[in-house]
Amino acid sequence: MSPIIQSQKDDLIFQDEDFSSKQVREELVGRKALSLFQLRDFDVPVPKFFALSSTIFSQYIAENIKELNKGKITAQVIQNQINEGKFDKNIIELIDQSYSRLSGFADAWVAVRSSIVLPQEKSNIAFAGVLDTILNIKGTSNILTAIKQIYGSLFTERTLTYSNTSGIWLSDIKVSIVIQKMVQSEVSGVLFTQDPITQDKDTITIESVFGLGEVISKGEITPDQYILNKKDLEFKEKKIIPQEWMLVQKINRDAGQSGVQKIKISKAWQHKQKLDDRYLIELAKIAKTIESKRKSPQTIEWVYESGKINILQIKDLQEIKLPFVEMDSQVKVSESILSAAEEISKRYEAKEKVKEEIRKKKEEEEKRRKEEQEEKERKLKEEQELKAESKKLFVEKPLERQVVHATMATTVNPELMPKQGEKLLITGIGASQGTFRGTIVIAADDNELKKQEKLINKQTVLVISDQVQNFQGIVEKTGSIITDSGGVTSDISILCREKGIPAIVGTIIASRMLKNNENVLIDGTVGAIYGLRDSITASGPNTDELVEKTFESLESPEQLKKATSKSFDQNLNEIQKNMLSQVNQPSTANEQPEKQGKIDNPIVTPKIAQIKTATKIFVDLSQGFLKNDDWKKVIIDNDGISSFAIEEIIRKVGRHPDAYITDKNEKELINIIEENIDEICKEVNGNPVIISIGSMDSGQYKKLVRGKSEEIWKDDDNISSNTNGLARLLKKEKELMLYLTAIKNARNKDGWKNISIAIEYPGSTDNFKEFKKIVSASKLRRSSTFNIFLTVNTPAEAMSIKEYMEIGLDGIIINTETLTKFMMASDSDDPSILRVIKEIIESKSINESKLIIKIPEISKNLLKFAVKSGITAITISDKVNSQLTRKEVSKIESELILS
Repeated sequence: MSPIIQSQKDDLIFQDEDFSSKQVREELVGRKALSLFQLRDFDVPVPKFFALSSTIFSQYIAENIKELNKGKITAQVIQNQINEGKFDKNIIELIDQSYSRLSGFADAWVAVRSSIVLPQEKSNIAFAGVLDTILNIKGTSNILTAIKQIYGSLFTERTLTYSNTSGIWLSDIKVSIVIQKMVQSEVSGVLFTQDPITQDKDTITIESVFGLGEVISKGEITPDQYILNKKDLEFKEKKIIPQEWMLVQKINRDAGQSGVQKIKISKAWQHKQKLDDRYLIELAKIAKTIESKRKSPQTIEWVYESGKINILQIKDLQEIKLPFVEMDSQVKVSESILSAAEEISKRYEAKEKVKEEIRKKKEEEEKRRKEEQEEKERKLKEEQELKAESKKLFVEKPLERQVVHATMATTVNPELMPKQGEKLLITGIGASQGTFRGTIVIAADDNELKKQEKLINKQTVLVISDQVQNFQGIVEKTGSIITDSGGVTSDISILCREKGIPAIVGTIIASRMLKNNENVLIDGTVGAIYGLRDSITASGPNTDELVEKTFESLESPEQLKKATSKSFDQNLNEIQKNMLSQVNQPSTANEQPEKQGKIDNPIVTPKIAQIKTATKIFVDLSQGFLKNDDWKKVIIDNDGISSFAIEEIIRKVGRHPDAYITDKNEKELINIIEENIDEICKEVNGNPVIISIGSMDSGQYKKLVRGKSEEIWKDDDNISSNTNGLARLLKKEKELMLYLTAIKNARNKDGWKNISIAIEYPGSTDNFKEFKKIVSASKLRRSSTFNIFLTVNTPAEAMSIKEYMEIGLDGIIINTETLTKFMMASDSDDPSILRVIKEIIESKSINESKLIIKIPEISKNLLKFAVKSGITAITISDKVNSQLTRKEVSKIESELILS
């Protein structure tokens, strides 16, 4: 063993059992390895490991990259020299000894990872996913090969781009290696001890996937998300995302190396929660311990195997904002990488020279000390002076190096808000805070990303599909990012937060739904994308397949409502703007609507210029659809349909739904319902369409063809001839699923994203819970565009509104006509009716929800009461003149403003 290696032996290999976190230095083992030693100190479960000092890296580069000809060198040549190089035999011996201690009797399967050592002033940079990671290998020779591969991954164009744009010289980066016993994870994920987007310190957020967790950092799969209250570890929210495949290790036991392969997950497991609640709570407890010990919010990577949780890595959650440093386009990539390799070699050699000089001086000093010991009493004073002098000799002179001086130019913009007419198009997961307005540029794959690079600038919203991998060098050039896949821990999310770029991930459909050159507004905090279209559809031969995989919202309805709902004060502001915009504006008989329905085949109906009101005016088509085409004229003057009863289509067909089921001809009825919904949606110019379910009673179903034979109930079914709503439909679940399938097809296959549903006569809160499960099973997900309403027809429903809201509702439709009937009131202006409506409106449980009031006629008292209460919309029947209603509402709103 050479003198240098012998003297530095204790600083080359760090076995987890031999060192505490206080005995290792980050400059030798890097941030990742240091955090593992800390976890051991905290008594947190961590797979066994050992770390290689960054000194081994510097030595290896110095000894294996020599005599390079700049005229012929390339980055690939440097990597080849690294891969073909040789470790000092003493280093090999040390690695083999440490690996044997980790393995025990037989060679263990291990993961080989990088642990970056950065300059002290840049030590908080994430450097996520830049260098290679080698999983599931065994044997010393394979470990040495993996270490070389990781060393070589530093000298790539990708790493050079990342380091330069982060204000770091490539030559300032050193690499430590962590060799850790492999855990064949059944479930993997990431935990945040505070919300990474909103910085809420009272919550714990956990993301998880089946199989290996690298799919999260790469953004290939959108993970489950569980949010817990940090104080009592109660679940605040769960988002279970279906997972169709997982990544597992494919082991080649003969070669001692492995690859990975995608395994398809059975349909029975795709929709399951990835990890049981008890393990999620155990994981949260571990996280609280780590955060308490580290005294700062943490990002924690974890795995689950055979009933045991292991922690793989931790790091501080706060990620610094970095300046953008422009690369010199005149400097070739290969020359820059070569210069970095040469600089690392020179520094190592210079440092070793200094160390050798110090070692010799130590030997000389030791000899002198022995001589001085003989004359200790006589030369005590002189010896003390020599000791003071020796300390000066041992101070290592720092090496000179270049430092990048850069400042980040930031512009503080006022908060961006959607413009008039802009609607919520798509939702995803907010991954990097901030709002941004810009022009869409779509990159469907790496080749298209390269072609589009000239179009990308700070006014661009870059949309990245799940086929794009090489995004690191381009992200910094754009103003904001939207991706199809991924979560808040993906590499691109971390990079955007570092650079202060607003980002939304996990949209699933953005690259196929949005359009090049389209102007949009994105909100990276809540994951919302706004534009001038009301509904959007995918085009091309794979639309059906795409939609089947698309679940419209990865955000909670509560979050989306916070982003889109308006208070009455905001409504008044909108009224004022509308009033000002109408002053001295001539009416245009052939005014074109701002909104459209299907994008691939828009049908635009001429719209008569009308008074604008903050309170929306909807029409109820429940009784008017069958008569004639007059309903089309009514729709033109209104802001949407609330509601249209799906049973009206059954009346139109005239045949009992179960007859189609009995004859195994369900598709025919599904197509009929779907075609009728299409007919309505084509006329509404993208405005909301709320389809109600449950308005017909059992006696009315018996009057249909084959109704008497199909509408037969057992004695214990407790169904009478006047039973309707959920009480009946839950006994006819196949019929209910048939209705929901037709609605799903209209939304997803035909592209009518403006459709929501309302349930009539729920009967009980238990019935409503069961209904929501069936809706979820039909692959209809609550989102910003798909809402579930409850129609309040009876006093019992009005009195139980709080309980229904707690189960989960997006809005309420108050039917004053049926309430008047069941309460036996004189009319809808009766004080008892107004009192019930007031109690519903003032209920704290509906403050964030949409509230619609259906009125049978123009009742000025009821209108004034409703508008003053700040409701979302008034619904009138098809018999009521909508222009007169709108005029009356506008008058009430104006009076409110003036008062």
